[in-house]
Amino acid sequence: LMLGKKSGISLPALWDALKASAGNSYVLETEGPFIMNGSFDTDFALKLHCKDLDIGYKMARALKSPLVLHGVAQQVYERARARYGDDAPSSMPAKLMEEDCGVHLQAPGFDGFTYQDRTSNWDRPLKGGKWKPRSKM
Repeated sequence: LMLGKKSGISLPALWDALKASAGNSYVLETEGPFIMNGSFDTDFALKLHCKDLDIGYKMARALKSPLVLHGVAQQVYERARARYGDDAPSSMPAKLMEEDCGVHLQAPGFDGFTYQDRTSNWDRPLKGGKWKPRSKM
Protein backbone atom coordinates (compact mmCIF):
# COMPACT_ATOMS: atom_id res chain seq x y z
CA LEU A 1 0.00 0.00 0.00
CA MET A 2 2.79 2.41 0.90
CA LEU A 3 4.64 1.83 -2.35
CA GLY A 4 1.45 2.46 -4.31
CA LYS A 5 0.58 5.59 -2.34
CA LYS A 6 4.07 7.05 -2.72
CA SER A 7 3.91 6.25 -6.46
CA GLY A 8 0.72 8.27 -6.82
CA ILE A 9 -1.58 5.29 -7.35
CA SER A 10 -5.13 5.64 -6.03
CA LEU A 11 -5.45 3.37 -2.99
CA PRO A 12 -9.00 2.26 -3.89
CA ALA A 13 -7.76 1.31 -7.38
CA LEU A 14 -4.74 -0.46 -5.89
CA TRP A 15 -7.04 -2.29 -3.45
CA ASP A 16 -9.15 -3.63 -6.33
CA ALA A 17 -6.04 -4.63 -8.30
CA LEU A 18 -4.42 -6.43 -5.36
CA LYS A 19 -7.60 -8.34 -4.55
CA ALA A 20 -7.72 -9.60 -8.15
CA SER A 21 -4.06 -10.60 -8.23
CA ALA A 22 -1.62 -13.11 -6.76
CA GLY A 23 -0.86 -10.41 -4.17
CA ASN A 24 -4.20 -11.01 -2.46
CA SER A 25 -4.32 -12.45 1.04
CA TYR A 26 -6.60 -12.86 4.00
CA VAL A 27 -4.61 -10.20 5.86
CA LEU A 28 -4.95 -7.73 2.98
CA GLU A 29 -8.69 -8.28 2.86
CA THR A 30 -9.31 -8.15 6.60
CA GLU A 31 -6.76 -5.57 7.76
CA GLY A 32 -6.34 -3.41 4.66
CA PRO A 33 -9.67 -1.59 5.03
CA PHE A 34 -8.87 -0.71 8.65
CA ILE A 35 -5.57 0.78 7.58
CA MET A 36 -7.25 2.76 4.83
CA ASN A 37 -10.07 4.02 7.07
CA GLY A 38 -7.50 5.08 9.68
CA SER A 39 -8.93 3.08 12.59
CA PHE A 40 -6.38 0.22 12.44
CA ASP A 41 -8.92 -1.61 14.61
CA THR A 42 -8.64 -5.27 13.62
CA ASP A 43 -10.00 -6.68 16.88
CA PHE A 44 -6.79 -8.72 17.32
CA ALA A 45 -4.11 -7.56 19.73
CA LEU A 46 -0.45 -7.08 18.86
CA LYS A 47 0.55 -9.24 21.83
CA LEU A 48 -1.33 -12.19 20.29
CA HIS A 49 0.17 -11.61 16.87
CA CYS A 50 3.64 -11.44 18.44
CA LYS A 51 2.91 -14.64 20.37
CA ASP A 52 1.98 -16.41 17.13
CA LEU A 53 5.13 -15.14 15.42
CA ASP A 54 7.18 -16.40 18.35
CA ILE A 55 5.58 -19.84 18.09
CA GLY A 56 6.49 -19.93 14.40
CA TYR A 57 10.07 -18.92 15.21
CA LYS A 58 10.40 -21.63 17.87
CA MET A 59 8.98 -24.27 15.53
CA ALA A 60 11.36 -23.28 12.74
CA ARG A 61 14.30 -23.35 15.12
CA ALA A 62 13.34 -26.77 16.51
CA LEU A 63 12.95 -28.12 12.98
CA LYS A 64 16.15 -26.43 11.79
CA SER A 65 14.20 -24.62 9.07
CA PRO A 66 15.48 -21.11 8.44
CA LEU A 67 12.73 -18.54 7.99
CA VAL A 68 14.66 -15.36 7.23
CA LEU A 69 11.66 -13.15 6.41
CA HIS A 70 9.76 -14.48 9.41
CA GLY A 71 12.46 -12.97 11.61
CA VAL A 72 12.11 -9.62 9.86
CA ALA A 73 8.33 -9.67 10.32
CA GLN A 74 8.77 -10.63 13.97
CA GLN A 75 11.04 -7.63 14.57
CA VAL A 76 8.62 -5.23 12.87
CA TYR A 77 5.73 -6.48 15.00
CA GLU A 78 7.81 -6.31 18.18
CA ARG A 79 8.80 -2.74 17.31
CA ALA A 80 5.13 -1.82 16.89
CA ARG A 81 4.29 -3.57 20.16
CA ALA A 82 7.00 -1.60 21.98
CA ARG A 83 5.66 1.69 20.61
CA TYR A 84 1.89 1.14 20.86
CA GLY A 85 1.50 -1.47 23.60
CA ASP A 86 0.34 -5.05 23.99
CA ASP A 87 -3.33 -4.39 23.38
CA ALA A 88 -2.95 -2.21 20.28
CA PRO A 89 -4.48 -3.67 17.10
CA SER A 90 -2.39 -6.09 15.06
CA SER A 91 -2.35 -3.74 12.04
CA MET A 92 -0.25 -1.15 13.88
CA PRO A 93 2.92 -2.01 11.92
CA ALA A 94 1.22 -0.11 9.07
CA LYS A 95 0.85 2.89 11.41
CA LEU A 96 4.53 2.54 12.25
CA MET A 97 5.34 2.64 8.52
CA GLU A 98 3.13 5.71 8.09
CA GLU A 99 5.09 7.47 10.81
CA ASP A 100 8.44 6.35 9.39
CA CYS A 101 7.54 7.53 5.87
CA GLY A 102 5.54 10.62 6.83
CA VAL A 103 2.70 9.42 4.61
CA HIS A 104 -0.84 8.41 5.63
CA LEU A 105 -2.53 5.44 3.99
CA GLN A 106 -6.09 6.62 4.54
CA ALA A 107 -8.30 6.61 1.47
CA PRO A 108 -11.91 7.56 0.75
CA GLY A 109 -14.50 4.84 0.61
CA PHE A 110 -13.38 2.60 3.45
CA ASP A 111 -15.21 4.34 6.30
CA GLY A 112 -18.18 1.96 6.05
CA PHE A 113 -16.09 -1.17 6.45
CA THR A 114 -16.63 -3.08 9.68
CA TYR A 115 -14.78 -6.05 11.08
CA GLN A 116 -18.03 -8.00 11.43
CA ASP A 117 -18.68 -7.66 7.70
CA ARG A 118 -15.13 -8.48 6.63
CA THR A 119 -15.63 -12.09 5.62
CA SER A 120 -18.97 -11.71 3.87
CA ASN A 121 -17.89 -8.66 1.87
CA TRP A 122 -14.27 -9.29 1.00
CA ASP A 123 -14.98 -9.67 -2.70
CA ARG A 124 -16.80 -6.37 -3.11
CA PRO A 125 -14.89 -3.92 -5.32
CA LEU A 126 -14.98 -0.24 -4.51
CA LYS A 127 -17.70 0.89 -6.90
CA GLY A 128 -17.21 4.56 -7.62
CA GLY A 129 -14.60 4.82 -4.86
CA LYS A 130 -16.98 3.79 -2.06
CA TRP A 131 -17.05 0.41 -0.34
CA LYS A 132 -20.60 -0.96 -0.27
CA PRO A 133 -21.65 -3.99 1.75
CA ARG A 134 -23.21 -6.93 0.00
CA SER A 135 -26.94 -7.32 0.61
CA LYS A 136 -27.81 -9.66 3.44
CA MET A 137 -29.14 -13.02 2.31
